[in-house]
Amino acid sequence: LATQIILGLIFGITIAVLVLFVLFKASFFAHLRKFIKEILGQIRPTGFDMLLIALFAGFGEELFFRATLQPALGLWLTSALFALGHVGISFSPAKLAFGGFVFAMSLLLGTIYERSGLIAAIVLHAVYDLTFLLAVKKVLHTSRP
Repeated sequence: LATQIILGLIFGITIAVLVLFVLFKASFFAHLRKFIKEILGQIRPTGFDMLLIALFAGFGEELFFRATLQPALGLWLTSALFALGHVGISFSPAKLAFGGFVFAMSLLLGTIYERSGLIAAIVLHAVYDLTFLLAVKKVLHTSRP
């Protein structure tokens, strides 16, 4: 159990930092940055809101997608459904970029689940979400006039 928690923490923080660096530095992701700013700008979550989102998403999504669907459907189809659930069925350049990222992240979560266990996937997901949300909120807050 401790190994799964530590693995989830290390992977979650590392991936979030790398993704944030690329997201905020690469010009290719300008559409995606705008998309994220629009979403978070509309709902204006508090730190506690983001903690709850991260915990519930990490637990609920991993329990559903990894522990329930993945054993029956396999890693690739489960990851496609995970991405579709996050992006929806309407398409734009930002949504396609986001969908590709979510699909890749789901492949990683699924692999972690298969090799290390459900707790590692839950912790990774929750830590990633919380780190990402807090960093994006900080960037949005400092970029406002």
